[in-house]
Amino acid sequence: MELLELLTTIETKNINEITFEGVDVKPLNDFILEFGISYSTLDEADNDLGKMKELYLENDCDEDERESIEEEYDQIIEDFGDIANEEVFSQAYEVDNGQINIKLS
Repeated sequence: MELLELLTTIETKNINEITFEGVDVKPLNDFILEFGISYSTLDEADNDLGKMKELYLENDCDEDERESIEEEYDQIIEDFGDIANEEVFSQAYEVDNGQINIKLS
């Protein structure tokens, strides 16, 4: 399963950290939650963050929000575009003071 696909399944309540190969991907997960990105959204955009941005701006964005949304998408693409479609083969969970740490690889 690709990282993007997996992150659409994670509920972030009580999650302290999500890493993939040592890279903090919690901001990507938070972005997925903020924009309501689901597995069907990923499917429609062929798991491509750039295409997802285009579709969101075409369908779900009003003009007042456009610039800030474009900036958010661009930052996520810059930060995570190279690993978003990497395959996740292993998941490890740790509980630390009631908070969950998820380590993906």
